[in-house]
Parts: sequence; structure tokens; C-alpha cells
Amino acid sequence: YRWNENGITRYAIIPSLTIMLSMLQVLLLSGLSVAREREEGSFDMMLMTPASSLEILAGKAVPPTIIACLQALGLFWFELPFAGSYLTLGLFIVGISLCFVGVGLAISALANNIQQSMVMVIFFLLPCVILSGLFTSIRAMPEWLQTLTLINPLRHAIVALRAIYFENAGFADLVPSLIPIVLAGVLSLAWASWLFRHKIQ
Repeated sequence: YRWNENGITRYAIIPSLTIMLSMLQVLLLSGLSVAREREEGSFDMMLMTPASSLEILAGKAVPPTIIACLQALGLFWFELPFAGSYLTLGLFIVGISLCFVGVGLAISALANNIQQSMVMVIFFLLPCVILSGLFTSIRAMPEWLQTLTLINPLRHAIVALRAIYFENAGFADLVPSLIPIVLAGVLSLAWASWLFRHKIQ
């Protein structure tokens, strides 16, 4: 209530909902890409090109990240009060998008077809949203469940985005939230890279 004295619902919901929808779109775009190509047979043709596994991974990661960043611009449509830095907000959106792109690419590399990829995306997405604090306050959850939410990158993303938007938080203020997000991004992209190399070899 310190940053939303009148209790306007959209101030709390819209930033969180925007980052959640960006995550959903990134997961679907990256999660279905390789699975669809493998199903249609074009993935094998791509492996015959001179591109390395890292180049293929980058090609799959960049478009969903750009789309997520463009979708995040929808925040400004709702005319919410913005107290933070646009540079901080932009860098944060890029970072969290790369985190979820890594998860989506790892899922697409594991799945053999689109149906498997969709099931894996939903299986990952639902716990992330439920344990993110988007619709239910984390403080209202049992203590053991609150501890479990600490491994959820979406929870930290929502906390950081609200801090940037309403509290003018800088990078120093975001360190507690950024560390889990960076770790999740590095681990997911490294895992996706290993899976891509494994598939290629």
C-alpha cells in the first residue's frame, strides 16, 4: 500500500501479468520450434548446414527474446505510474526472457514431437504461475511452500519488476532478485546448449 495507496488493482496485476504472458509466449515459441522442425524433418536438414550447435541455439533464442521485449511494451498502454529507469527495465526484460528461452529450448530439444513439447511446457508453466505470487500472496502460503517458491524464477521476476516500476529500484536494489534469475538463465541455457550438441552429435 505504500506504493499503491488507493488500492488500484491494475497497479499490482498488470506488471505481473505482462511478465507472465511474456514467459508463456517465449516458452511456447522456443519450446515448439525444434520439436516442430524435428517432426517435419527440417531439423535434420538444418544439421547438414555449416552452422554450429551454438549458432543454431542463438538463432532459436533471439526471435522469442525480441518478441518478449516488444510485448513488455504493453505495460505502457495501461498508463501505470512509472518511477524507475527505462534502461533498468529493458535490461531486466531481456535477462528474464533469456532465462525462459533457455527453458523452452531445453524442452524442445527433449521433446520428439509437438504434443510432448506442449505437455512439458504446461507442466513447467503451471507450478511457476501458481507459486509466483501473481494471484495469491506468497505470505499467505504455508512456510514450506514459501521456501519452495524461492526456486521459481517467475516469483523473483515479479518482485523485481514491481520494484523497478513503482519503487525506482536500481541494480543494487535488485541483486537479491536478479541472482536467482541469472542462475536459472545460465543453467537453462547451458542445459539447452548441451542438449543441442548432444542431438547434433
